Amino acid sequence: MFEIQPRSKQVFGYTESDHVSKERAATHGRLFATVFDSVFQMLGPDTEFIEEVLRQVGRRHRTMGIHPMFFPYMGKALLYALEQALDRKLTHRETLAWEEIYDAISSELVRHILSDV
Repeated sequence: MFEIQPRSKQVFGYTESDHVSKERAATHGRLFATVFDSVFQMLGPDTEFIEEVLRQVGRRHRTMGIHPMFFPYMGKALLYALEQALDRKLTHRETLAWEEIYDAISSELVRHILSDV
């Protein structure tokens, strides 16, 4: 993500010009993946629970000062990370599916980042 949008470094306490080691970037990537893994583990008929988790994560992101403008870059970083992990390009169909999943999750997070309550 830092390569795609250097301004995102500010969210993690770096300046745009700071070099972020691969180890530190990997740590942030694991945190990002953990959120997605948690959401995937909760998929099922109990949508109220997952909605509550996304509300809490969104509010936490708001208190951390994460601006919604970064979410499209995170989506691009997710696709990039998937291709790196799979060691191949995603098919068009796979890309659309992952974009749909990411959009659903991120739009819910952004809604709670922007909410007053």
